[in-house]
Amino acid sequence: MGREIDRRDFLRLGAGAAAAGVAGGALLAGPGAGLAGAASKPKSGGSMTIGVEAEEDGFDAAQVTWDSTGIIYARTVYDSLAVIAANGSVQPYLAQSITPNADYTQWVVTARPNITFHNGTPLDANALLANAEALASSAIVGPALANIASVTVSGPLSITFTMKEPWIAFPYGLTSQAGMVAEPSTLKDGSAMQHPVGTGPFVFSEWVPGDHFTATKNPNYWQSGLPYLDSITYRPIVDVEARSNSLKSGTVQMILSSDAQTIHDFTGNSSYKMITDLHKVIGETDQIFLMLNTGTPPLTDSRVRQALAYAIDPKLINDTIGYGIAPLSTGPFTQAVSYTHLDVYKRQPTCAASAGHSCSRRRWTWSSTSHRSAPTPRPTSCRGTFPPPPTSMGATRRRRRCLQSIRTSATGLPRSWRGAPRRCSATRSDGSRPISSPPPSRRWRASSRACSTSFPSSCRGQRRRAG
Repeated sequence: MGREIDRRDFLRLGAGAAAAGVAGGALLAGPGAGLAGAASKPKSGGSMTIGVEAEEDGFDAAQVTWDSTGIIYARTVYDSLAVIAANGSVQPYLAQSITPNADYTQWVVTARPNITFHNGTPLDANALLANAEALASSAIVGPALANIASVTVSGPLSITFTMKEPWIAFPYGLTSQAGMVAEPSTLKDGSAMQHPVGTGPFVFSEWVPGDHFTATKNPNYWQSGLPYLDSITYRPIVDVEARSNSLKSGTVQMILSSDAQTIHDFTGNSSYKMITDLHKVIGETDQIFLMLNTGTPPLTDSRVRQALAYAIDPKLINDTIGYGIAPLSTGPFTQAVSYTHLDVYKRQPTCAASAGHSCSRRRWTWSSTSHRSAPTPRPTSCRGTFPPPPTSMGATRRRRRCLQSIRTSATGLPRSWRGAPRRCSATRSDGSRPISSPPPSRRWRASSRACSTSFPSSCRGQRRRAG
């Protein structure tokens, strides 16, 4: 069976050098990749071709947004000021130190000494300042750095970030695209988009968009002994099947894939080795999620969004189309981070249909034999137990409020989740005679699976015929 190892094992193997920062999915290596095992001693020399999922628009961090492939390209030629360690903490990388003042309104970033860019330009405070100013003024990255009031040179290798308000998490931003450091003149003349120059483990050699990106070993890399490879080439292969076939045929020695089918097909094949961050990565990973426009009705109503959330079974979807490979998410961070272990997303025995209601995840259906126009579909029935009211009219008012709340919350839901407002009866908790609403002249039906609510009653949908 193919062995699963994490990213650090991969970097120790030196198969892709210190550059392959995988943001999610899996790296699959073929028989010729030379991944003998985590305990094997890396050997210098050789080259590798890696099939990736997409092509990038360019390499200027201030001008483009990088996906997983973009981060890999970037880390091939650039270094970030900081990295996230195995325990989730931020550690200086290209920076020698990242130090705050007492109230976290200022951060001093100091670069490591005696480091040069690939073109021989020294890495100093002016280089750091040029990158910080370019990123802060960027229409893409700038909004993420909006809390920065100013950046100034505070030493030969140091710059000081002054914040508008305390920013404790600032160093985490330096581990990402906002922390990549490019040679200053390439930012000024725009050549960074097509010809990146950094301090990274590989020196840019050639980029043919849509075909390949090639870089060669940096002989002056500040990380002693790295990289191991003499050259590395990335080939964007968008088609999933073509990418898998390129690995099988030996056209590439490794592929990056977030496709569940690909991972499933190669799992268990001893001829291939898999490197995955699924269960061990710290921080943020690639995720599959639904984006809702909460600024447009009916999604402005939190009750509708809650109903949508409970109507979807993530585990069923993951098991059906994802082979259950990826762990289910409860937020933007992985379970490896301690503060993600919150109980706020715990699925209750029943789910909410509206404010104060909890409804099981069921589908409503309805039909009408009336010649009149069908009303907006809504939950179909409300039947349950009410607190003993002082009069029967009190129970009636409670029942009507229950129905009105459910009808309001259901407006705009997909047809398969809605029913028609129909006859509703309620029984007092003391067991007295139920109070019924006038029977409408429509016939309807609801799923035999009940939907319960507790605002202010327990309402259960059931098969009934009204009128």
